[in-house]
Amino acid sequence: LMTAHEHFMTRLGILDTDLPPFLQGLAHRLRSDTALLIISDHGTHGVWYNDFAIGQAEHRQPAFLLSLPERFAAANPAGDGALRRNQARRLTSFDVHATLQHLAAWPTMPRPSLEATSLFVDLSPNRTCEQARVPAKFCIEV
Repeated sequence: LMTAHEHFMTRLGILDTDLPPFLQGLAHRLRSDTALLIISDHGTHGVWYNDFAIGQAEHRQPAFLLSLPERFAAANPAGDGALRRNQARRLTSFDVHATLQHLAAWPTMPRPSLEATSLFVDLSPNRTCEQARVPAKFCIEV
């Protein structure tokens, strides 16, 4: 799925064709017992689009999509609620890592740290870039 690492932004559209059948093939598992993560390491990179503010913002906000089975959400309403509220809050790759650790050891929480909080726990709605340890040049106001 590594289609965006080219400078003309023409290959990214390949996902429009390939991703839906891939996800449809996983549909049964996704409904029952499988978590799906779609993550990018960065947005557009090294292209003309980054000369504009929207391109710079996308570069600093990589994609992070998490899908969990409905029964997981139903069995864990507090975690599901926190995950939904955290969609609009500042998070970092460290938080993603803590979330994956939390999910792998569910329901055991990972050890707390200054850098990371599982997304199954409410992040502060007022979390600053400094508190999240995000360098100013990469910080985007949420």
